This record gives sequence, structure tokens and C-alpha cells, in this order.
Amino acid sequence: MTRLSDSDVGLVTDFLSKGADVTSLEEYRSYVVEGLPRLVPGNAVGYNEVNTEARTLVMAFEPSAVRFEGIEAIFGAYMHQHPLVSYYGRTGDGRAWTISDFLSVDEFHRLDIYQLLYKRIDAEDQIAVTLPSPPPMVIGLALNRDSRSFTDRDRLVLNLARPYLALLHRQVEQDERFGPLLDALESAADASGQSTIVFDASGRVEFATAESRRLLERYFGAPLSWSGALPDDVNTWIARQRAWPPVIGSTPPAEALVVHGDDGRLTLTYLQGLKARDRDVLVLEERRAALPVATLAALGLTPREAEILAVLANGKTNPEIAAQLSLSEKTVRTHLERVYKKLGVTNRAAAVAAAFEANRNR
Repeated sequence: MTRLSDSDVGLVTDFLSKGADVTSLEEYRSYVVEGLPRLVPGNAVGYNEVNTEARTLVMAFEPSAVRFEGIEAIFGAYMHQHPLVSYYGRTGDGRAWTISDFLSVDEFHRLDIYQLLYKRIDAEDQIAVTLPSPPPMVIGLALNRDSRSFTDRDRLVLNLARPYLALLHRQVEQDERFGPLLDALESAADASGQSTIVFDASGRVEFATAESRRLLERYFGAPLSWSGALPDDVNTWIARQRAWPPVIGSTPPAEALVVHGDDGRLTLTYLQGLKARDRDVLVLEERRAALPVATLAALGLTPREAEILAVLANGKTNPEIAAQLSLSEKTVRTHLERVYKKLGVTNRAAAVAAAFEANRNR
């Protein structure tokens, strides 16, 4: 029975570790076609996204000289002859297989896809694995050789790397698909002054506005960790919220977590998802000592603009500012737009930060 050597496992580990720097599908394709030949040598390696119904595909090659004019059209026209594409599309079994597992040399040579494509790139055999994808898509990572010389060692190496490559592909694809939406949501939340954090059952943060990150750093002494974990004190409080009631008559935990700072306090409210797969939410609200209007006016603001900024800095929303100062919401918005312009900022959080900075430096 073939077993991988320590050096082979080291090659795979080193290759997979480099995937941590991949942030887009384009980078993923380059990472795969440049790195796989170090694991399994071959004349050429390809990344292929094949739609078996529409007969369309996305291809990336290394070396790039393998690509020739019309290669996509030929592959699209004759992909139904490719034994691996047919097998993967039919079974969903993404493990490593070779063309020689299905066809003899003569059978392969009689195919149009061989005469029009593989013969031109000097490919007599191919080994491939696929990544999970919904039908009719087949996403394949394929290596070609000019002889039928792939070994059991080559299969084991690719099968070892495959689940990690599949996970990385899914993460990158989701980031590319939903990243712009999350960026837009975060920008909208920041612009409206909302400070929210969304996290999963393990406490891993999946979304956090810039303002909420700033508040966590200010009141807990450190930013969100690289792994997206909440501060220990917050996790402990959330765990008590989730665990209650452990026994009848037990004292419920505090409904909100209040943390005091040098010149204000932070209140965290926990909103637990109702279903098992729902995400939980933290809402952060900061209350700080009132800022002197005169200090804000020194920033070049009019008395009314300084007054509105002082109320805003105390955590009030536009409707609350309007009610407190007997103004319309439209008037509040207009004044805030002028405040942003004068302070050289673009949102509420930055304006508040500028206000407190001015107060500290007075």
C-alpha cells in the first residue's frame, strides 16, 4: 500500500500554507496553477470552471504558452468526450482520477478532443480533482503529462490537498460574492451611527462596523483579534446570557453589559438568534460626558452646528437630536452635512472622534 513520505506531506503543507494570502478568485486560480506542479510535476496545469449544460468555461493555465487561440471553443464543443468531465459531472466524486483510468491510448487518440486539443499541447494523460460545486458546474484542477506516468503517490498528494483547496475556494468565492454587499452595509451602518457586531455560535465575529471596532478597542484595551474573537469579558457575559436559566429561581444575568471608561461608558446589548443557525448580534451604545459647545465652535462651526455636534457626540440619533433641539430632521441632516465638510470627515463616527479630540486638546 502506497503511503506518503514526510517530505511529500511537507510539500503539501507548505503549498497549502501559502493559500492564506489568497483573497480573490483570480488570485486563487494563479495560486493553484503555479503551485500544484510543485506537488505533482507535469507539462501543464489547468484550472477549469466547466458548465456542462451551457458548454462554457473559464480556464487558467501554467505555463501560459499552453493556451492557443480557440482552445476554449474546442473544449466547449467536445467536453462531452472528456472521460473525467463526464465522470465528475455524473457522480460528483471529486477524488483524483486520470484519463488512463477510463481510456486506453488508442481510445483516447480516436477522440476529437485529443486530436484537436490534447495532441497540440503534448498531453497523453491527465490527472484531476474537482472542487464541490452545484450541477451543472464542474470545477477541476488538472495536470497533464506527455506520458502515462501518474502514480498512486500523485493521487494521494492531490487527494490530501483537495479538501483544503475546496475550503479555500469556497471562502474566497463567498468573500468575492458577498464582500461588496457587506462593505455597503458597513458603510451605511457607519454613516447612520449604528454600532453593531454580528457573530456566530462560537463567538467568531462575522461582521462589525468600524465604529463598533473602535469602541471595543477603547473600552477593552485591544482591537478585535486576528481570528475575529470578541474580548474575553464580553464572551463570558454572553455565555451567562445564553446559559440562563440553568435552574429554576436562579438570578438572571444583567440585561446589558456596561463598561466605564475615562470620559464615558459603553453599553452592550445582546440580541440572541431565535433559531439554531441564526447569528447573534451585539448593539453598542456609548455615552460620554457632554462636550462644551464653545470648544466645538472653535473648530470653525456655527453655534447651531456646534450644538448639534455636541448632542450627536452623546450618542443621539438624528430624530433624537431633532426632538431635543426642536428642529426638523431635515434641518439636522443639513447641519450635519456642513459639519462633516468643515471637519473634513464623511460620517458620524469620524465627526464625534474629531469633537472629542478637540476637547482633549483644548
